[in-house]
Amino acid sequence: MLIETNSRFFVRHELVLRSARDKGAPLALMVDGDELDVVSLIQRAIRDNTATLTLKKNDAIKITTIEVRERENIAIVLFRRSDPDASAPVFENLKTRKLWAANKGPDDAEAISAHLFIHLDAAAKPHPAHRAIIEEVPGLGRSYVQALLHDLLAENKYAYTDARGEQKETYTIPKFEGVSSETLGKALAGGGLEYIELVRAPDLKGLDTAGLVPNPERMRLTVKSDTKKGALAQLDKVRAWIGKEKNWQRMRVLVKTEDSRSKVVEIAREADAADVLFVRSELVMTKKPLAQCTDIINAELVAHAKNIFADAKGW
Repeated sequence: MLIETNSRFFVRHELVLRSARDKGAPLALMVDGDELDVVSLIQRAIRDNTATLTLKKNDAIKITTIEVRERENIAIVLFRRSDPDASAPVFENLKTRKLWAANKGPDDAEAISAHLFIHLDAAAKPHPAHRAIIEEVPGLGRSYVQALLHDLLAENKYAYTDARGEQKETYTIPKFEGVSSETLGKALAGGGLEYIELVRAPDLKGLDTAGLVPNPERMRLTVKSDTKKGALAQLDKVRAWIGKEKNWQRMRVLVKTEDSRSKVVEIAREADAADVLFVRSELVMTKKPLAQCTDIINAELVAHAKNIFADAKGW
């Protein structure tokens, strides 16, 4: 997927903070004074050059910047992924259609970056939850952002007193939970249903599985319908069939939305497919071109994030 110069996609999440094994209390995102919190740990890791997640030999993701704007009630974290082993970008001349590659030196690494916006207010839930927005960038998605933050916080254990009055250690676990904001029926009105995938445990009767790792069995059905009504009818037909068969445990679909984004949506066997909610990407436009990678927080993206935070609709 190519990154466009004047647009980005935002995905809404809740950043949930909980303690390991629910022992003790999780760290707060940010507190006044010298008390330990998530923001201060990120700031320290940036200073120590340890806010890094190594994926393979030279391929790494790091946090380059964190900025807290208390007056705007928002924290902004900038992530970067760079890999010197990645192929040099190739361009096409629109007039001649000839290809040419960027001049990539031995010390150069292709790089991409993504913003994470976090609202400072925490919701009153079983675990503190902050509204968060991740800039969707291919190769630098939620799983990598969460993994880096998880490793960073896991390395910073702290003490708590258990029910017996004994001192123990714990750490804070961050988890991004996508905010479901779109129904399947609405998405199909402007897009389409590409396929239905059924998943079940494999039938291994009579097979000695010692030394083998069984994988789930999958069946993919391509949907040949360009209309919302036709796609939902095909989906209902498959749901009725698996209701009789009983041996397919999971069903999911690949939805193409009106902005040409593709999303895999899990559907419960008993759910009304048209009303199933899923997490969708939101398109935001900028007046100035956006670079593929930056070490400066983008003001236009910040403005879009603030507007989304300010509107309670969709959260």
